[in-house]
Amino acid sequence: MDTKREQSKLWLRKQLEKAWDGIIGNAAWMVVVFAFGIIVTLALVVKSWGLEVAIPVLRDFLSIKVVATIGSISAIVFPILVLAIIWIFFNRKRWLKTNTHAKEKEAKIVEQDQQIAKIKDQLADKEKLIKQFYEQQKSNSKRQNELVREANELRHELRNQMVFRAIYYDSDYETSWIENPKAVANFFANRGFEIVNASQLGQWIDERMKHGESGRSCLAFAQDMIPNTVADLRSHTCKLRLFLDTGARVVWHGDVPFWWQGHPGGRREAWSPNGLELVLGIKFIRVIETPQLNGIMTENGRIWGIKLLGPTKHLVLAQDVDEIFTAGPPVNPGVNTACIWRKIYNRDYPHSGFLRYWPGLRNGYDASINADYFRFAISGWSAVPTTLPEVESPRTQAFVSSNEADMFRPANTNSDWKLAAIEPHYESWIKIPGAQWIWWQDWVTPEYRLGGAIEHKREFVLDGEPQQITLMLAVDDWVENIRVNGKPLGDETQVGNWYQPTISDLMPQVRNGSNLLEMTVVNVTASPTSPDGNPTGLCYRIDVVY
Repeated sequence: MDTKREQSKLWLRKQLEKAWDGIIGNAAWMVVVFAFGIIVTLALVVKSWGLEVAIPVLRDFLSIKVVATIGSISAIVFPILVLAIIWIFFNRKRWLKTNTHAKEKEAKIVEQDQQIAKIKDQLADKEKLIKQFYEQQKSNSKRQNELVREANELRHELRNQMVFRAIYYDSDYETSWIENPKAVANFFANRGFEIVNASQLGQWIDERMKHGESGRSCLAFAQDMIPNTVADLRSHTCKLRLFLDTGARVVWHGDVPFWWQGHPGGRREAWSPNGLELVLGIKFIRVIETPQLNGIMTENGRIWGIKLLGPTKHLVLAQDVDEIFTAGPPVNPGVNTACIWRKIYNRDYPHSGFLRYWPGLRNGYDASINADYFRFAISGWSAVPTTLPEVESPRTQAFVSSNEADMFRPANTNSDWKLAAIEPHYESWIKIPGAQWIWWQDWVTPEYRLGGAIEHKREFVLDGEPQQITLMLAVDDWVENIRVNGKPLGDETQVGNWYQPTISDLMPQVRNGSNLLEMTVVNVTASPTSPDGNPTGLCYRIDVVY
């Protein structure tokens, strides 16, 4: 057993010496460690006696070789260290320079990063400023548009605001259909209008036109003769017409506009009907003397606040004016007329134009007419002052020919009464507002194509005491023996035609409550070969004013 152990020690030593001889420096030491690990590992797997062999051998071996190893390593490492120090000494500047360059490069990189970050921040700030600029520009543009809109609204409001008000009155100039015109002027003056005489009127118009103020001006007339200071020419080139052309409003009442030209000292010059046509481009129709018929109120008249209907002392063609406030009777088929009206000469100023009111005689002390005239003058331009006298609108009633209340039967018979039928309108027949052409049946019977007569009757009920009641009538061919409540209208045996209405006053015959209108309607004899078939019909309108 001891012999085997000794042999094992000797073998292990030899192996260690061989291994050590091949090891140099750190490599030798690593090999030793590696070998030692192997030995230890082998010792763990062999019998327990292996440890007893390995441990003494390693102890002796290491005690001998450690010194040699350290010496060998020192002999090798020391010269290397010396050479390394010398090499480092001679290359120190390059190392330092390289290190400095690296630091400088690193510093530059850091600086560049900082600059890039700064540029990014600047770009972000610029983008923010640009965004704010565009938002501000958008806001400014929106505000500018709002300011432009507000300015336009103010300009429009200013344009539509009546600022300059004047009423013409001059005691040195004559008047025609208006008595006591000074009372009219004072009525307007107490409500904000400036009274101007003939000389001042010309200057007032010149001043308005010079400063572009025509569109905000209203000129009313207390007298109904145009003064020579503003109508020097009987032409559309006169000063007053130019004033209208630039957007002014001129309001007139009384006699026919431009019928008379007034001069100082009460002198006058007759321009007659063509004065109206030459200055205003409106054709004068005629004067209705008797009976005195009121105009027919239109929807525009109600909107403009007109309370009094006014007479139909004279008429103009409806086609020559822009707005009709009260209409007159038609004068020919398709030819309608106007009593109170407006003619616009500058469409840029919707409230401008020549306004015609009360075409008839009047007294300036009549406060009701003055209030209605004032209301009409400023209508649509400013609120009506509460200081105006109360004017009660007249209550009206109209009865028109229709197939609901009119009745016919053949004349000179005791036949039953039959309701009327609507007659097809013949092209030459005139139209009466609201009324229909009627006959006793849908079309003339064969016997009436050759002529004949029929009886007509119509009941109508008045619900008060009328101030005026008129009959407007058209017929083909005529009527005879017109009666109201059995009382004849007049001595005329034949009344009416189909192309122009006949107007009659019914006041002497009517009574409060139920009334009866009767007449004989005649269709004259015509040739059986007449090309138009001998049409016939009746059309009428009864107007009542309470």
